[in-house]
Amino acid sequence: MLGGSGTSGDVSLVSSAGAVALRVAHGSTNVEIEGCLRVPEMTAASAPTPAAGYQNLFIDSSDHKLKRKDSSGAVTAINNARNTRTGMPQFDGTGLTAAQIKTQIIEERRRELFLEGHRLGDVRRYGLPLNPAVGTTYAAGGGTYGNQGCFPLPDVERINNPNIGTQP
Repeated sequence: MLGGSGTSGDVSLVSSAGAVALRVAHGSTNVEIEGCLRVPEMTAASAPTPAAGYQNLFIDSSDHKLKRKDSSGAVTAINNARNTRTGMPQFDGTGLTAAQIKTQIIEERRRELFLEGHRLGDVRRYGLPLNPAVGTTYAAGGGTYGNQGCFPLPDVERINNPNIGTQP
């Protein structure tokens, strides 16, 4: 069991029989999401590997609909993603602007896809601020956080191609 605890509550991931459960406890409130992170059993090297989840389809659909100026369709797609989870409240987009709905889509992506490795892509795609901010000093000292908009090139690439030059 992996877990962290703090003053705001306890969060734990529990793995059993190929499924992962997320448990969140905050005061007298307990939330448990089981089976949402099923790890597929790879029976052969040629077995298909999932590229995207079902919820990702709805969230991407909502983003696409919003880009086509279909706010009500985007809200419907957000709610379709939420309907895949038991007990999730519906998102009410009544009276919201396209920017507010886009903010909700980004939040839905952050919550739904938190273990699927999409966050850096979302930071780049939507121009989200980095956390910690650029220029923040490392807690242990020894430097500051930089802009990770691009990964640094490995030394071997710069050595093999002298036209690249040095990196800042």
